[in-house]
This record gives sequence, structure tokens and C-alpha cells, in this order.
Amino acid sequence: MTEISDQPALLLKNVRYSYQPEHAPVIDIPLWEVPTGTSIFLRGASGTGKSTLLNLLSGMLVTNEGNLSIAGIELSQLSARQRDRFRAQHIGVVFQQFNLIPYLSVMDNVLLAAQFGSRGSNDIRAKAEALFSQVNIHKDLYGQQAQSLSIGQQQRVAIVRALLNSPDILLVDEPTSALDEANRDAFMSLLLKIVKEEKASLVLVSHDTTLSRYFETTIELSAINCPHSSPQEQAAREGRL
Repeated sequence: MTEISDQPALLLKNVRYSYQPEHAPVIDIPLWEVPTGTSIFLRGASGTGKSTLLNLLSGMLVTNEGNLSIAGIELSQLSARQRDRFRAQHIGVVFQQFNLIPYLSVMDNVLLAAQFGSRGSNDIRAKAEALFSQVNIHKDLYGQQAQSLSIGQQQRVAIVRALLNSPDILLVDEPTSALDEANRDAFMSLLLKIVKEEKASLVLVSHDTTLSRYFETTIELSAINCPHSSPQEQAAREGRL
């Protein structure tokens, strides 16, 4: 695997993706750069390609055209196995539904991530416990099945799992959709605090406009994604006209 270089957290150039070759692209981004250490709120309405973009950024999908790099690594140049390894080591993802394994314990859900992406920590369990402490998950919960936790507790476990391998970038999908206002505020404060302490870059994707107040930078997905641009516009931006 190529070593991570001192590059932007994200760099997309002429990235296009469609689910079928004959269909118009869902994602068509001429240029988008996210500097390292930046926390971005990416807002978009339902059906505008948010989930597709997150899947591209995490390497779960591969672009049809263009260049998409994470910290200087071009994802399309990696094999499927290399992308899985790269994601485990360098990208943390907090899914909207958390994707915890319900019958595994809280601790086992988190330590499972270490098996795929540990960077050689001498005591990964100690790091897990330190992160659990930061998100107020008590030791009494370590042995409980994930399915027994409240929604808020599951969310915090998902954050710990995403941060365990010290990712370069954290991708968070609609994290507050199931939370009331008080829990939303607590979650956002906690998330941004931990991201800063871990020195990670953050892209949080949501349709909830109220989240913008937590971020210095808010970007409308429609401002960077142009899925309905004409062939002439596409050619012009690439210097072919």
C-alpha cells in the first residue's frame, strides 16, 4: 500500500458516477477539495446523491470517470481488496443506521474494526476504552449486546468504532435523524470535540439545515454536484471547447 502523503483530505476532479451506463450521472462533480483537518457540513435534500457520494468517498463504489483521492491516494487505482484495507485504516464511517452487529457485545463490535484496520497499536483495547470514556459509555455496557442499547448509545458506539483506527477522515451520514433536539445538540458537540482531539477531517452529510450552526464551513451538495450539466458544459470545463 502506498504511504499517505501530505495532501488534501479529499480531492475530486471531474468525478462522475451513474448506476447504469445509459443513465444520466447521479454524481457529476467538476472539482471539490477538502483541506486536511477541516470539518465540513455537506447539506443536500433527499434524492440528491448524498448516499452515493458517501459510498464513493469511502471506496464502496468506484467512479465511472474522473479522479477521487483521499489524502493523496487515488481510490480507483486500488483493487477491491486494497480499497477495503485502505478504508479500514484511513476512513471512518458512521452510517445512518449505525450497522452494529446486534448479537455481538459493545466491545466486540468495536474491536472487530481493529482486526481489519489496526495501525499496530500496542493496546487497541485501551484505546477503545479511552474513546468509550469520552462518549460516556460506561464499562458496565462493554459486555452487553449492541441490540440492547438505546439509539443514543448505539450511535456513540458507532462513533468509537469509526475512530478506533485513527482515520484520516470521518464520513458521517444523517447522524441526527433519530434524535430529539437535546440529544442532537449533545451528539454534535461530542462529535466535533472528538474529531478535533483525534485530528481527523470530517464530512457530515445531512438534509437538516439546523446543523450548519455547528460548522464553520457549510456546502450545498447542489453547489458542487452538477448531474444535469449538458455535454457542452462538460466539454467546456474539461477544455475540449
